Amino acid sequence: MEEWTEDQIYKIILKISQEQSESFIDSMEYHQKFNGNNINEILMIGIQEKEEVIKEVLHMINILFSKLNSLKVENEDHISQYEHKIMILNQEYEQCLSHIKELENVNENQNEQNEKLFDQIQRIEDELSKGRLKYTQIQNELEKKEMQLKENVEFIQNNEQIKNQMRKRQQDLEDLINQLKNENFQKDTQIGKLISKIKDQDDKLQLKDMEIKNYIKENEKQQQASNNEQQQTQHDSIKKEKKRNINYMTRNKSNTILLRSETLHQRSQSQFIGQFDLEQFKDQCAASVKSQKSESEDDQTDKKTLKQENDEQQELEKSINELKGKLETANNELQMAENEKKQLQAQIVSLTSEISVFKIKEKKMALQQKQQEKRLTELQSGKTQIYNRKKQILI
Repeated sequence: MEEWTEDQIYKIILKISQEQSESFIDSMEYHQKFNGNNINEILMIGIQEKEEVIKEVLHMINILFSKLNSLKVENEDHISQYEHKIMILNQEYEQCLSHIKELENVNENQNEQNEKLFDQIQRIEDELSKGRLKYTQIQNELEKKEMQLKENVEFIQNNEQIKNQMRKRQQDLEDLINQLKNENFQKDTQIGKLISKIKDQDDKLQLKDMEIKNYIKENEKQQQASNNEQQQTQHDSIKKEKKRNINYMTRNKSNTILLRSETLHQRSQSQFIGQFDLEQFKDQCAASVKSQKSESEDDQTDKKTLKQENDEQQELEKSINELKGKLETANNELQMAENEKKQLQAQIVSLTSEISVFKIKEKKMALQQKQQEKRLTELQSGKTQIYNRKKQILI
């Protein structure tokens, strides 16, 4: 018997299946020799071809049956082996089933643990969300603390600048006060010298007043003696009249000089004093006394005329007016010096008050600076705590 390979058998079966899939009529219509009239011939050819195919198929079936018989004998040993293997596989299958059950139990336990883990993960995620929110809040708080810290540092720096400016201003004011005190001391020294000088001159003026009073008394005695002598000698009436006029003018001049000197003395005692030349006034008073003496002598000797006496009286009044003007000028100068002194004292008081205000402000600023430094320390401590909390959250 011819041996066919499995590939050949497969090809033959494939060919038969293809031929059987086509209808007999379709194969006839598409036959090369078909022309529409030779149907019987084509049918016979087709029948012959089918018969040949059937023969081949039968031959193949016989071959397959023979192979099956040979395979059956060969496979009996294999079947027993396979059955033994199947039994072993069944045992293994049973073991696998038990193992699967165990795995299912383990899986159930694992699922429970997974659920617990999922719950824990959810809680951790919730805590993590809270931690993120808290971290954001801490970050915002930290930025706020840093901003406050920066503002406090700037405030302290500005306070230092203001304190330096206030110290400089205070030092300038103290220097100005010392300068004003020196000027005030110089003014006091100058005024003291003026007052001492005026007191000395006032003492001399009082002596001159005494001399003038003594001279007036002596002059009155001389006039009285002259009048007695005139009455005794019986001069003519014209000369007597002239002497009376002269005596009257002399008394008026003396009284005027005395009145002026007393007025000056009263003014000097009531602080109407100034820087003026009293020596000139004394010289003028002495000149007036000498003039009175000369007038008395002229009256006695009749050598001076009435016109000369009037001129001398006018000169004396002019000198007194000049002294009066100088006295008023000196009084004004003294008043101005006292006003300047009062102004200096007022400036010193004002500057002292300003320095006191500066010192109070400096104390307040120092207190504020201490408070800010304390606040700065607290902020730095809070910042450190926030950083530590931040690290703990990150961990």
